[in-house]
Amino acid sequence: MKTSEHADRTEKLAGIRAEDIHKWIDGFFDFDGFEDFLRSEKFSGYDPYDHRKFRHCVEALDDAYIAFEGKYTKEQIKAVFESHLKDDYNGYLPRREDFENGTFTEQYHENDERPETESILSETELSDYFKGKFYTKRKKDNKKLTTGFQLRIVLPTILAIVLFVTSVFTVILPVFRSNMLERKKEMIKELTAAAISVIEFNISQEKQGLLTREEAQNKAAGEIEAMRYGDENKDYFWITDMHPRMVMHPYRSDLQGQDLSDYKDVMNRSGKKLFVEFVEIVKASNEGYTEYLWQWKDDETRVVPKLSFVKGIPEWGWIIGTGVYINDVEEEIAALTRNILIIFSIISGLLILILTYVILQSRRINNDLLKAETGMIEAKDRYKALVEASNEGHILEVEGENIYSNYTLQKMLGYSEKEISEMKVWQLLLQDSKINEYALNHLKKMLEGQTMSGEFEAQILTKTGEVLDVVITTSRIFFLKKKGHVVSVRKILRRKENDIAASYGGTQYYPGSIFVTKKIGEIMRSLPENGILSLAQSAKYDTPVFEVLEILNSTGVNELKVTDAEGKVTGVAGYSNIAMMYAGLPTGMLYEIENSGNVGHVIRTLNRMPDLIREMTAQGTRSDTLRETISKMYTAAIRLFIKISVEEAGHPPAKFAFLSLGSTARQEMTMFSDQDNALIFEDSADNSRAKKYFIRLADKVCSKLNKAGYPFCPGGVMAVNPKWCLPLSEWKENFSGWIENATPDSIMEINIFFDVRCDYGECALLEELQEFIRTKTEDCPSFFIQFARNCLTYKEPLDILGRIKSESRDGAKTFNIKDNLIPIVNFGRLYALKHNITESNTVKRLRQLLEKGVLKDREYHEIVYVFNHLWHLRFYNQIISHSELKRSNNELELDQLTDIERMNLRNVIAQISSFQAKISSDFLDGTI
Repeated sequence: MKTSEHADRTEKLAGIRAEDIHKWIDGFFDFDGFEDFLRSEKFSGYDPYDHRKFRHCVEALDDAYIAFEGKYTKEQIKAVFESHLKDDYNGYLPRREDFENGTFTEQYHENDERPETESILSETELSDYFKGKFYTKRKKDNKKLTTGFQLRIVLPTILAIVLFVTSVFTVILPVFRSNMLERKKEMIKELTAAAISVIEFNISQEKQGLLTREEAQNKAAGEIEAMRYGDENKDYFWITDMHPRMVMHPYRSDLQGQDLSDYKDVMNRSGKKLFVEFVEIVKASNEGYTEYLWQWKDDETRVVPKLSFVKGIPEWGWIIGTGVYINDVEEEIAALTRNILIIFSIISGLLILILTYVILQSRRINNDLLKAETGMIEAKDRYKALVEASNEGHILEVEGENIYSNYTLQKMLGYSEKEISEMKVWQLLLQDSKINEYALNHLKKMLEGQTMSGEFEAQILTKTGEVLDVVITTSRIFFLKKKGHVVSVRKILRRKENDIAASYGGTQYYPGSIFVTKKIGEIMRSLPENGILSLAQSAKYDTPVFEVLEILNSTGVNELKVTDAEGKVTGVAGYSNIAMMYAGLPTGMLYEIENSGNVGHVIRTLNRMPDLIREMTAQGTRSDTLRETISKMYTAAIRLFIKISVEEAGHPPAKFAFLSLGSTARQEMTMFSDQDNALIFEDSADNSRAKKYFIRLADKVCSKLNKAGYPFCPGGVMAVNPKWCLPLSEWKENFSGWIENATPDSIMEINIFFDVRCDYGECALLEELQEFIRTKTEDCPSFFIQFARNCLTYKEPLDILGRIKSESRDGAKTFNIKDNLIPIVNFGRLYALKHNITESNTVKRLRQLLEKGVLKDREYHEIVYVFNHLWHLRFYNQIISHSELKRSNNELELDQLTDIERMNLRNVIAQISSFQAKISSDFLDGTI
């Protein structure tokens, strides 16, 4: 739906068009927005539809309130926002998780405000295309196609109607009648069971000697004669013996004691010896059913169908039976048949009208289709002619395959279209050329979806062996969800003599080349005193691109001046410009988050982090750097979220500190870590009122974190939980109880609170609490014994033969990496508490323990190596298992490891037992 159509809808529903709100929902991210598109292309794996999940969900309503505050009321903003989403998603208001779990796919919107100059063809040309010269040639086939179309619609419809009617009368109605009879059979069988219970009671009386047989039989017959059921209470039971003789019939006393062997009542028009048939049924199976004609209750003038059930009483040689009239079944079947015929007649009439309309519409659609098809063929030929006439070579690549190349490129290279389609784009380049190093790398990454569009100089090798200097331009394109590139190749015919070349690695690169722009980032480590960083100087040093901003930031230089070979300044880039240039790198992303003005921008920035982590891992970045990168992003985001939330909630009633706990405090997060946090505030005269404010504040912060991809803690360890949003005095009470009443099991529940970091606010509150904890643990030495026992609950993951213990998951042998990191985290936590170290990061805790002499140098390096090795495996495993980095996987498949990797892993985890032994020796054997 276009923006104007959305506005038309809200004008009808809410009385306002509010096109600016609709553009905010869609246009800000519009694929046609040039700046946003260029910016988005800087990140590998970019999907132009993916952004929709951040504003096409109910969570974005708060951002809309902020964006249009003062211009519209909240009610108007909500009405427009919800109307827009419902129009796009069939009346549903999706949440962000609906996009993440695949329930919804982000909607793409056509831009209805493109300038008319975008139209490549004139209106006359478009008209000619859609009329098409082929149209008159194919028009004669129209009647034949339309007739076939009618037959394909009408005949199946008629056949369906016939089959429906046949199935109704041959299947549905008989089954319906059978089901009704079955229900009646079940009813009379259950009623007969009730009567039989009366007989069985009297039989038991006879057996006990309380009654003679005659007395018992008379008593039973009398009781059953009085039994009635049915709507009018006129349905009854009768009893005969096996001769058969009538023992009891409530309505036919004239048959009492008579021989019924030849009984044929005049009402029984079939001539069936009814009571003899009852005897035969009982002899055969002791019970059964039969249908016959009988008088209507006590009306001897009316005969109707009846269904009876009989069952034998072998102890007395009796047969007891009862029956129900089934004329109502036949009446219901007849009524149903009449209704079906009426409905069928109405449906048939409607189908005839619909078929007539469909046939007429099919003729019109078929005519339009012929016109459009012919026009499109001619339009395609016209565009193809334009491409073929171009003086540049073009390749259209989609998902790694060259699906088209123009004649200019074929002529330039000497290859046929088929030969080019069978090659990869990068194979066209001269492979051993120094100048092609960047080009080869770029094109290979392009096919893997790991780089942006670009332009660069290269050398191409023709089929005849000639080397051509060319400029290659790659532009990303999208066919629905398929990604591809248009690769353009332009010969370099000449160079001006006065062009100044920049030198890098012994190769000359000329002004205007994109390669030169990319090399701006490769600046020297030791900055000159004048702060001018020249491109010529950069060739002498080897500084990685991702360190550019860190160098500038640390040295106070806020400009990057690019000079030519003679020292003439050719360009200046400010700090913020460079930050945007390297927005896909850690420092650039951090700069964006720290300087963002709204939640939506932070979320979009964090959404690029999976690509960043994947790229850093591929480049061999150490696991501690990866952890630090993820944690820095989280810290910057939560600080901004708290700042914005405080502005929304109003001035705090007391000083407070917003705390991170667990892995977030330790800076040991993965891409999938949930949020663990708490809040501590200063005691006041009215702690209750303050607590209400801080819970509302925490709710805003935690909700923003959830939107940003840090899910709510499943265990509820969050500041929004009243249990963990407390004044300082109550936190002290909690820690007193935890320390004084510690057990190994209780410590398992609360040890997350011993990893704590202040992210925002009055950090002195946390420092006071940590000093209280230090004093309390010194006064309660038994706490460390219990803590140590908790740490030793970890079981070594090696069997008695030294092999890695594994678990079976989906048929694969797996090893849980996270479980084996826990004992090292516990080790650092325990010793940090014991030696008054307030640092929360595990490696930094271990470093301080080394400095205090608690750990020996060898012990320190061993435990840090084990810790970092397991973390490296954890990152690597998650990227391999889930390349999209959308969900966690701590299960490492052992069969995927080589023998050397498996041996190294075994040696690494074997060291954990020595760390456990040190805990046992130091805390349980009384060394400390």
